Amino acid sequence: MTIEETYRRGLELLDQGQAAAAVEAFARVVELDPGHANAWFQKGLAHDALESLESALADYERALQIDPRCVDAIVNRGFIHDRRGRPEAAIHDYDLALSMAPAHALVGEPDKALADHRRSIELAPRDPVTHRNLGALLLSLDRFAEAIEALDAGLTQAPEGALALLYRGKARAKAQDSGGAEKDLTRVVNLEPAWPEAYFQRASARAQLGKVDDAIADCRKVLELAPTEPMADGAARILAILEKARSRGRTPAAPVASAWSRVLAWVRSLFRGSRP
Repeated sequence: MTIEETYRRGLELLDQGQAAAAVEAFARVVELDPGHANAWFQKGLAHDALESLESALADYERALQIDPRCVDAIVNRGFIHDRRGRPEAAIHDYDLALSMAPAHALVGEPDKALADHRRSIELAPRDPVTHRNLGALLLSLDRFAEAIEALDAGLTQAPEGALALLYRGKARAKAQDSGGAEKDLTRVVNLEPAWPEAYFQRASARAQLGKVDDAIADCRKVLELAPTEPMADGAARILAILEKARSRGRTPAAPVASAWSRVLAWVRSLFRGSRP
């Protein structure tokens, strides 16, 4: 079976209550693709069902290393801390999950969600997470300048915050600051070298700067780290476009030449769907 077939089989086994067999299926997936965040999370669920709490905790941690925005993994980690008699750690996770996915945002009330985030900042102005989450919400609303301002505030408190840097890189890219985006995303790659989305986003910024070879290298890194993740399809298509352009010698220093501009239009369209 392919990786995705094995993954789907694991989901079926877990749904059927065959948690031990599901663990084996998901273990096979992450053996073949260590960057498969969903498989690590589902493996954690299966271990959780077997009451193998420390193994489940380790799986959730691994999922969060790959995708720090996996709210379900944060919540489930909090449940385990709670059951293990670690209330402070549990409360921290519950608060973090709520700050990342406030109820108002989940039901499509962005103005109320913004008010919630701003109230959180009033209560904890030195907490970089509150600023980061406000920035993420503003980014999702296409309010890029405000998002950058909020993320700047959070990064003042925690300059090495990889997730905040990723968000700011995306906001800068969407605000047509490809150079600033590349700098932020390079910092993310240096902090989290196994995070495929950082390479995915940097490839877009580099392509828009005309750095074809560097963009190609980033696309290849995405395919190496996360061959079965949804972004891999976009990375593969962008890679093909860039390699074709390079083979024809269409790599002008200024990406305003018509042929290269068409390539960049393709790149932007493929990256536009990536979630903030």
